[in-house]
Amino acid sequence: MVRLVLALVISCVVSIAIEHISSSGHKYRLSRQALPLRILAHAALFLFWLGLSWRPYFAATAAITTIAIMVAISRAKQGLVGEPLVFSDFTLLRFVVRYPELYYIERLKGWCGLALAAGFVAFIALWFLAEPALISGRLEIWALAGLAFVLILALLTRLAMSEAVGRRVAHWVPRPALHRHTAGWGLLLTLIVYTIRWNFSRRQPIRSDGLRHSLRLSGGDTVLANALRPADDAPTEPAPLVVLVQLESFLDPERYWPGLVPMPGLAEARSRARLYGPLRVQAQGAYTMRSEFAMLTGLGQDELGFEGFDPYLSATKRVTPSLAFRFSARGYRTVFLHPFKSGFFGRDKVMPALGFREVVMEDGFVEAERFGPYVSDEALAERIIAEANAGDGPAFIFAVTMENHGPWGPGRLAETDDPAEQYRIHLGNTDWLIHRLVTGLATQQRRVVLCLFGDHPPILRGVAELSAAPETDYILLDLATASDANTELPLDLASLHHALGLLAGLPPIRSRSAHAPSGR
Repeated sequence: MVRLVLALVISCVVSIAIEHISSSGHKYRLSRQALPLRILAHAALFLFWLGLSWRPYFAATAAITTIAIMVAISRAKQGLVGEPLVFSDFTLLRFVVRYPELYYIERLKGWCGLALAAGFVAFIALWFLAEPALISGRLEIWALAGLAFVLILALLTRLAMSEAVGRRVAHWVPRPALHRHTAGWGLLLTLIVYTIRWNFSRRQPIRSDGLRHSLRLSGGDTVLANALRPADDAPTEPAPLVVLVQLESFLDPERYWPGLVPMPGLAEARSRARLYGPLRVQAQGAYTMRSEFAMLTGLGQDELGFEGFDPYLSATKRVTPSLAFRFSARGYRTVFLHPFKSGFFGRDKVMPALGFREVVMEDGFVEAERFGPYVSDEALAERIIAEANAGDGPAFIFAVTMENHGPWGPGRLAETDDPAEQYRIHLGNTDWLIHRLVTGLATQQRRVVLCLFGDHPPILRGVAELSAAPETDYILLDLATASDANTELPLDLASLHHALGLLAGLPPIRSRSAHAPSGR
């Protein structure tokens, strides 16, 4: 018993010290009020490893190692995307394993990963031989201990995810404050609390005040209404072709490389646009699904709360009034195009749940040209135009590019190994896509509304300073009409969602809610 208590105390003190040192430069102080809960959270982690090993010092070392690894990953993530580790990141582990090249850990593939795994297993085996277990070596004792461990673990998990605990945690933590909570409570406690809070949140309806967020950067929706007023020569057709394109890692290079990257397509699109300008997006350098969901639904972090860290986790459990549903209700054909794996981010299930009747992923681009490791922007532009020409009826086409997805570095392109130069080359191809869509869709014998936007800034040194408000760029065009309204206006994604709907003739939604299915 003495070594059990000693191991627990040592592991708790060392783990808290590791977290304190890792966050010592942060402006928020550690919370003394949360200290008892931090100790309880660490005790749960220690008991988890104890239940797997029945060796106190191994459990202590494993708990300390777990905290140290999570803190190291969190700090690395903070440096890349400006955000510490969050509970939803653990749901992405299956994608990290399947697509390590997308998560900057491809070096762990092959012999390197096998060597690390073999060394880890050997270390555990040697430790188990050196430290005696707390319980007898009889098989029935081990079986009973294992059963008790599983039952206790299941009971604690069920209790933590119960409605009663969820309500108490919701009262304590009404909204996310990830940086402050991580620094004040420690990483482990924050992960646990946020998981409980998310589980409770996903059972509640999401409420939005519609245009309440429109033009929060420029003040008021009057400018928006004036910029998108109908032109004198606007056709009376009530159902235009609507094309929405999410451009991977796109932004105006003039911010960082003035005059270095010619973007004639972007300049042309801006000259014809109703609205264009900087776009406040959901994350820095990653989390495409956040920007994607916000653009399709008009729901951002303020409305989604804890679900906003990965809205796709519960997207299939709700009926959300997305653009696809709203256009479909008006008789539109709804098409989603993305030349990558159908299961990535669960889009094969999420997109139909968001109202898309046709979902075309990598299997639909088998013969498509590639540029670098991914399907080219040129190939996707041609597919978008082909889909636009596929019928005379109204259509809503949402396409997500893939060519300029990171990481950039040696071996990606034959022309250069420099990451920034590779990004700029891909950016030139994105500019061609913009030109091709503007000119190609303008030949349609019907009104065309075209919107293009960047999902997030790229993870490149010197490209974007990490901040709470990362920006890309957007262009919103009405290709069949001429208008004096050519307005440069900073927007956020919720505002752009409403602007696109307004230009396309969708009635504004002043208030709404997205409900979980009945019975939850």
